Amino acid sequence: MKKWMGIFLAAAMMAQLTACKQGNNAIRQTLPEETKVESSVQADIAAEGQGQNGAGESKDSEETVGMANQESDVIVSENENLNEIYQGIRDAYGDSYSSGTAYTEEKLAQRLNIDPAWCEAYLAEEAGDEENGTLFVAVKAQPDMADSVEKVLLEYQDMLMENASQHPSRLAQVQASQIVRYGDYVFFVMLGEVPEGIEDELEAFQTADESNQKAVDVIDAFFEQQ
Repeated sequence: MKKWMGIFLAAAMMAQLTACKQGNNAIRQTLPEETKVESSVQADIAAEGQGQNGAGESKDSEETVGMANQESDVIVSENENLNEIYQGIRDAYGDSYSSGTAYTEEKLAQRLNIDPAWCEAYLAEEAGDEENGTLFVAVKAQPDMADSVEKVLLEYQDMLMENASQHPSRLAQVQASQIVRYGDYVFFVMLGEVPEGIEDELEAFQTADESNQKAVDVIDAFFEQQ
Protein backbone atom coordinates (compact mmCIF):
# COMPACT_ATOMS: atom_id res chain seq x y z
CA MET A 1 0.00 0.00 0.00
CA LYS A 2 2.81 2.42 0.87
CA LYS A 3 4.45 1.62 -2.44
CA TRP A 4 1.28 2.31 -4.39
CA MET A 5 0.62 5.44 -2.35
CA GLY A 6 4.10 6.72 -3.17
CA ILE A 7 3.59 6.06 -6.85
CA PHE A 8 0.22 7.83 -6.75
CA LEU A 9 1.69 10.90 -5.00
CA ALA A 10 4.62 11.02 -7.41
CA ALA A 11 2.25 10.86 -10.37
CA ALA A 12 0.12 13.68 -8.94
CA MET A 13 3.16 15.87 -8.43
CA MET A 14 4.32 15.24 -11.99
CA ALA A 15 0.89 16.19 -13.32
CA GLN A 16 0.93 19.45 -11.36
CA LEU A 17 4.41 20.30 -12.60
CA THR A 18 3.35 19.59 -16.19
CA ALA A 19 0.28 21.79 -15.80
CA CYS A 20 2.36 24.62 -14.37
CA LYS A 21 4.87 24.29 -17.20
CA GLN A 22 2.08 24.38 -19.80
CA GLY A 23 0.56 27.37 -18.02
CA ASN A 24 3.85 29.23 -18.14
CA ASN A 25 4.23 28.34 -21.81
CA ALA A 26 0.70 29.60 -22.44
CA ILE A 27 1.58 32.88 -20.76
CA ARG A 28 4.77 33.20 -22.75
CA GLN A 29 2.86 32.46 -25.98
CA THR A 30 -0.01 34.84 -25.13
CA LEU A 31 1.98 37.88 -24.05
CA PRO A 32 3.57 38.56 -27.46
CA GLU A 33 0.15 38.26 -29.12
CA GLU A 34 -1.44 40.69 -26.67
CA THR A 35 1.49 43.04 -27.10
CA LYS A 36 1.14 42.72 -30.87
CA VAL A 37 -2.57 43.48 -30.72
CA GLU A 38 -1.99 46.46 -28.46
CA SER A 39 0.74 47.75 -30.78
CA SER A 40 -1.57 47.30 -33.76
CA VAL A 41 -4.33 49.26 -32.05
CA GLN A 42 -1.90 52.02 -31.13
CA ALA A 43 -0.64 52.11 -34.71
CA ASP A 44 -4.22 52.35 -36.01
CA ILE A 45 -4.99 55.19 -33.63
CA ALA A 46 -1.82 57.00 -34.63
CA ALA A 47 -2.58 56.46 -38.33
CA GLU A 48 -6.13 57.70 -37.84
CA GLY A 49 -4.81 60.79 -36.10
CA GLN A 50 -2.37 61.44 -38.94
CA GLY A 51 -5.14 60.87 -41.46
CA GLN A 52 -7.35 63.41 -39.74
CA ASN A 53 -4.53 65.91 -39.59
CA GLY A 54 -3.67 65.26 -43.21
CA ALA A 55 -7.30 65.65 -44.23
CA GLY A 56 -7.53 68.83 -42.24
CA GLU A 57 -4.44 70.22 -43.90
CA SER A 58 -5.79 69.24 -47.31
CA LYS A 59 -9.15 70.80 -46.57
CA ASP A 60 -7.50 73.98 -45.39
CA SER A 61 -5.42 74.06 -48.55
CA GLU A 62 -8.49 73.58 -50.73
CA GLU A 63 -10.35 76.32 -48.88
CA THR A 64 -7.37 78.62 -49.28
CA VAL A 65 -7.23 77.98 -53.01
CA GLY A 66 -11.00 78.45 -53.24
CA MET A 67 -10.81 81.77 -51.42
CA ALA A 68 -8.02 82.91 -53.69
CA ASN A 69 -10.15 82.08 -56.73
CA GLN A 70 -13.18 83.80 -55.27
CA GLU A 71 -11.22 86.90 -54.39
CA SER A 72 -9.76 87.19 -57.89
CA ASP A 73 -12.23 88.85 -60.32
CA VAL A 74 -9.78 89.04 -63.22
CA ILE A 75 -10.58 86.68 -66.07
CA VAL A 76 -7.76 85.13 -68.09
CA SER A 77 -7.42 84.18 -71.75
CA GLU A 78 -4.99 81.79 -73.41
CA ASN A 79 -3.75 84.73 -75.50
CA GLU A 80 -1.35 87.10 -73.72
CA ASN A 81 -2.27 90.04 -75.98
CA LEU A 82 -5.89 89.75 -74.93
CA ASN A 83 -4.86 89.56 -71.28
CA GLU A 84 -2.68 92.66 -71.63
CA ILE A 85 -5.46 94.63 -73.32
CA TYR A 86 -8.02 93.50 -70.75
CA GLN A 87 -5.77 94.48 -67.85
CA GLY A 88 -5.04 97.82 -69.52
CA ILE A 89 -8.78 98.49 -69.75
CA ARG A 90 -9.29 97.62 -66.10
CA ASP A 91 -6.48 99.97 -65.16
CA ALA A 92 -7.98 102.75 -67.27
CA TYR A 93 -11.32 102.50 -65.48
CA GLY A 94 -9.85 101.86 -62.05
CA ASP A 95 -12.41 101.28 -59.31
CA SER A 96 -15.25 102.18 -61.66
CA TYR A 97 -14.69 99.04 -63.75
CA SER A 98 -17.62 96.66 -63.33
CA SER A 99 -16.37 93.09 -62.94
CA GLY A 100 -18.87 90.53 -64.08
CA THR A 101 -19.42 87.00 -65.32
CA ALA A 102 -16.94 85.40 -67.70
CA TYR A 103 -18.45 83.76 -70.77
CA THR A 104 -18.12 80.04 -71.29
CA GLU A 105 -17.87 78.61 -74.80
CA GLU A 106 -21.53 77.60 -74.54
CA LYS A 107 -22.60 81.13 -73.61
CA LEU A 108 -20.37 82.58 -76.32
CA ALA A 109 -22.27 80.51 -78.88
CA GLN A 110 -25.75 80.93 -77.46
CA ARG A 111 -25.59 84.61 -76.53
CA LEU A 112 -23.37 86.05 -79.25
CA ASN A 113 -23.67 83.36 -81.94
CA ILE A 114 -19.88 83.02 -82.05
CA ASP A 115 -18.77 79.49 -82.83
CA PRO A 116 -15.93 78.63 -80.39
CA ALA A 117 -14.21 76.84 -83.30
CA TRP A 118 -13.72 80.28 -84.89
CA CYS A 119 -11.65 81.41 -81.93
CA GLU A 120 -8.00 80.75 -81.34
CA ALA A 121 -8.57 82.46 -78.00
CA TYR A 122 -11.21 84.70 -76.51
CA LEU A 123 -12.14 86.69 -73.44
CA ALA A 124 -15.67 87.92 -72.68
CA GLU A 125 -17.21 89.44 -69.57
CA GLU A 126 -20.70 90.72 -68.86
CA ALA A 127 -21.81 92.76 -65.85
CA GLY A 128 -25.09 94.25 -64.70
CA ASP A 129 -28.54 93.40 -66.05
CA GLU A 130 -30.74 93.98 -69.08
CA GLU A 131 -31.52 97.57 -68.12
CA ASN A 132 -28.01 98.68 -67.25
CA GLY A 133 -25.18 96.35 -68.16
CA THR A 134 -21.73 96.29 -69.69
CA LEU A 135 -20.15 93.83 -72.06
CA PHE A 136 -16.58 93.35 -73.26
CA VAL A 137 -15.71 90.73 -75.87
CA ALA A 138 -12.21 90.14 -77.21
CA VAL A 139 -11.51 87.43 -79.80
CA LYS A 140 -8.31 86.26 -81.45
CA ALA A 141 -9.88 84.55 -84.44
CA GLN A 142 -8.59 81.53 -86.28
CA PRO A 143 -7.13 82.32 -89.72
CA ASP A 144 -9.88 83.48 -92.11
CA MET A 145 -12.49 83.50 -89.32
CA ALA A 146 -12.26 87.16 -88.23
CA ASP A 147 -14.87 88.20 -90.82
CA SER A 148 -17.35 85.73 -89.37
CA VAL A 149 -16.72 86.94 -85.83
CA GLU A 150 -17.10 90.58 -86.84
CA LYS A 151 -20.32 89.82 -88.75
CA VAL A 152 -22.10 88.13 -85.86
CA LEU A 153 -20.99 90.87 -83.44
CA LEU A 154 -22.47 93.50 -85.78
CA GLU A 155 -25.68 91.49 -85.86
CA TYR A 156 -25.66 91.28 -82.07
CA GLN A 157 -25.18 95.06 -81.84
CA ASP A 158 -28.16 95.58 -84.18
CA MET A 159 -30.26 93.25 -82.03
CA LEU A 160 -29.36 95.24 -78.93
CA MET A 161 -30.38 98.45 -80.68
CA GLU A 162 -33.76 96.96 -81.54
CA ASN A 163 -34.33 95.84 -77.95
CA ALA A 164 -33.01 99.02 -76.38
CA SER A 165 -36.36 100.75 -76.88
CA GLN A 166 -37.73 98.45 -74.20
CA HIS A 167 -35.02 99.63 -71.80
CA PRO A 168 -34.50 103.36 -72.37
CA SER A 169 -31.87 103.61 -69.66
CA ARG A 170 -29.67 101.27 -71.69
CA LEU A 171 -30.19 102.94 -75.03
CA ALA A 172 -27.23 105.28 -74.58
CA GLN A 173 -24.93 102.38 -73.70
CA VAL A 174 -25.85 100.48 -76.85
CA GLN A 175 -25.55 103.57 -79.04
CA ALA A 176 -22.07 104.22 -77.65
CA SER A 177 -20.89 100.61 -78.12
CA GLN A 178 -18.19 99.97 -80.72
CA ILE A 179 -16.80 97.05 -82.68
CA VAL A 180 -13.04 97.34 -83.15
CA ARG A 181 -10.93 95.11 -85.38
CA TYR A 182 -7.20 94.73 -85.92
CA GLY A 183 -6.42 91.84 -88.26
CA ASP A 184 -7.56 88.64 -86.56
CA TYR A 185 -8.40 90.48 -83.35
CA VAL A 186 -12.04 91.54 -83.00
CA PHE A 187 -13.54 93.41 -80.03
CA PHE A 188 -17.02 94.36 -78.94
CA VAL A 189 -16.86 97.20 -76.43
CA MET A 190 -19.90 98.30 -74.46
CA LEU A 191 -18.42 99.67 -71.27
CA GLY A 192 -19.98 103.12 -71.20
CA GLU A 193 -22.12 103.60 -68.12
CA VAL A 194 -24.66 106.37 -67.53
CA PRO A 195 -24.91 107.69 -63.96
CA GLU A 196 -28.35 107.83 -62.42
CA GLY A 197 -30.15 111.15 -62.74
CA ILE A 198 -29.26 111.85 -66.38
CA GLU A 199 -32.51 111.95 -68.29
CA ASP A 200 -31.53 113.90 -71.40
CA GLU A 201 -30.85 111.42 -74.21
CA LEU A 202 -28.06 113.43 -75.81
CA GLU A 203 -26.29 113.97 -72.49
CA ALA A 204 -26.70 110.28 -71.65
CA PHE A 205 -25.17 109.27 -74.99
CA GLN A 206 -22.25 111.68 -74.63
CA THR A 207 -21.55 110.39 -71.12
CA ALA A 208 -21.69 106.73 -72.25
CA ASP A 209 -19.60 107.45 -75.35
CA GLU A 210 -16.89 109.21 -73.35
CA SER A 211 -16.78 106.36 -70.86
CA ASN A 212 -16.73 103.68 -73.58
CA GLN A 213 -13.97 105.44 -75.47
CA LYS A 214 -11.52 104.76 -72.62
CA ALA A 215 -11.51 101.06 -73.52
CA VAL A 216 -11.29 101.74 -77.26
CA ASP A 217 -8.30 104.01 -76.67
CA VAL A 218 -6.52 101.20 -74.80
CA ILE A 219 -7.11 98.79 -77.70
CA ASP A 220 -5.96 101.35 -80.29
CA ALA A 221 -2.83 102.20 -78.30
CA PHE A 222 -1.89 98.54 -77.94
CA PHE A 223 -1.97 97.80 -81.67
CA GLU A 224 -0.41 101.11 -82.67
CA GLN A 225 2.63 100.14 -80.63
CA GLN A 226 2.97 96.76 -82.35
